[in-house]
Amino acid sequence: MRVSCVALTAIVLAGSPARADDPIVVTADLGIGRPVQLRQLLCYPDHASQYRPALGLDIAYRFIDQLAAGVHAGGRTYPWEECGGNIPGAYQMYRGIATALELGVVAQWSMKRFWAAGWLGVQDAGLDHGGRRFAYSFVGGVDAYVSASGHRIGASLELMPAPYAFVSLGIAYRYW
Repeated sequence: MRVSCVALTAIVLAGSPARADDPIVVTADLGIGRPVQLRQLLCYPDHASQYRPALGLDIAYRFIDQLAAGVHAGGRTYPWEECGGNIPGAYQMYRGIATALELGVVAQWSMKRFWAAGWLGVQDAGLDHGGRRFAYSFVGGVDAYVSASGHRIGASLELMPAPYAFVSLGIAYRYW
């Protein structure tokens, strides 16, 4: 979590000297989310209810005032669990935390204080926890603070249906 805060601070400081009419758009969001996996809910319901950090960084080129496209990079952690056993009714539980890294393309739309983005790409959780999988996500938010130089801070909500369902609520820094 400390690394995520340092990365978000570095992004804000790096964008500070930029101008509001710059075509480069930066969005960084740091959230706390809840992974939802049916298999985990069946094996051990308390394990799936733990909240996990999620971090996203989008760097895009603004084509028109409201639309930009670019690259998405991010990461999040998932609890994993395997149920097994040789005797019916007696299961052995194996649990842990996996970190998944994301890379993809993003499209962003912004209208005054409201914004939405969607990305499409891959998520790599390592060979032991699913490897590389197709992934996509939808993020929306509202800016609570808007400076004249283009810096914005607000709230974000992310819905990630694939490869694992993940819902997160967080704070977002945007330079638009």
